[in-house]
Amino acid sequence: MALGQIRAAIRGNTRAFIEIQDSLFGKQANGLNPTITAEELEKLSDEELDKLIQKLDRGHYKTPRISIIEVRQRFEQQRQERTRSLVDQRGRLQ
Repeated sequence: MALGQIRAAIRGNTRAFIEIQDSLFGKQANGLNPTITAEELEKLSDEELDKLIQKLDRGHYKTPRISIIEVRQRFEQQRQERTRSLVDQRGRLQ
């Protein structure tokens, strides 16, 4: 039966595809319809952005998840390392 469902989905049966997705990840919640502008997103704190991402994530992602806070921390570390590297290079040239 599962193979028949997969075969139907491959042939373009969208209902079969939806049923496969629902069995793998659970039914999608219809109640989530965020309407948020770019300006409102910019005003959210890192914690609020993480909560929004978690709320919208319905389990369809198999990739490792990382929070906005972690991304900002990594970016800041890389920026500081690059700055130190440039300062070191400049010092060696003089």
